[in-house]
Amino acid sequence: MSSFTYYANSGPLPITMGSTGSVAPDVLKRIEQTRPPGLQIVPISGSAAQNVRDGNARLVLSQDAGAPTPTIYALEQNKAIAELVAVALSAPGTPPAYAVRVAADGAMSFAFLPGLLIMSLMNLALFTTGAKLLSDRSKGTLRLFRLFPVPLYLIFSAEATTKLLLALGQSVLFVLLGDYLLGLKLSWPTIIASIAVACVSSLSLLSLGIALGSNLRSYSSGIHLFTILNLLMIFMGDLIFPNTHYPATRLVAFFLPATHCVNLLRQTMLDYPPSFSVATSVAFLLLFTAVMAYWTLKGFRYTAEQ
Repeated sequence: MSSFTYYANSGPLPITMGSTGSVAPDVLKRIEQTRPPGLQIVPISGSAAQNVRDGNARLVLSQDAGAPTPTIYALEQNKAIAELVAVALSAPGTPPAYAVRVAADGAMSFAFLPGLLIMSLMNLALFTTGAKLLSDRSKGTLRLFRLFPVPLYLIFSAEATTKLLLALGQSVLFVLLGDYLLGLKLSWPTIIASIAVACVSSLSLLSLGIALGSNLRSYSSGIHLFTILNLLMIFMGDLIFPNTHYPATRLVAFFLPATHCVNLLRQTMLDYPPSFSVATSVAFLLLFTAVMAYWTLKGFRYTAEQ
């Protein structure tokens, strides 16, 4: 009731309502005549409930076979808006002529799952990898590597490979348990693709951890930086909050690798609406990984302060 009162007392809201092909033309004509300011009606294909779940439109108008009037579909959080639109489209002083039906969230409810997996991989990259490397430098352990008759890039390749195996184990366990415990009923191609995307994402995150662990001058200050970066990517990188949906935070989110990692994983695992195109996220992660690798090889220091 409070949500309904809030929307009723606010100014005109820009709302896009989809209309499926099942709505009769005379109904659309009548709606167009009574359409309130700010309400835009656009044709949409497919199931009304599925379009609402996928985020293609806040509201979707659909007319079931044999029903005298259409039904407005919406998610639970948009139910108040749907009820307000139903009242606005009806004749004054009469009950709403359009029913409101809440569509189950479906996969949208599980959008946090890829975020949790990326958080786990991020901790592996920053603390298990980067902080350990920085600690070894501060203790002088890495100075022994100078005695090895192997190039520096082979040492880091071995480090990255072992951590990638850990990331693979985490990804397999997480995706399979999530699918079983939450009843996602993912197909095997989707499960394999999700694990592959998680592993590729972990490579970009590992490049960040290794680069910082190789170049930071002090272990004590480095730990603080790892913590700050971890929190920044959790709260600004689309892992928990949809920061890419807001103009004020979208630019910051774009330059965080965690944003593109979770964007690709959500699209692959849950067919989630993309924050950025696949090509954009893949290009960003490839460029980011290359820059971190270059920084590691060019700026590596064998020692660091405590």
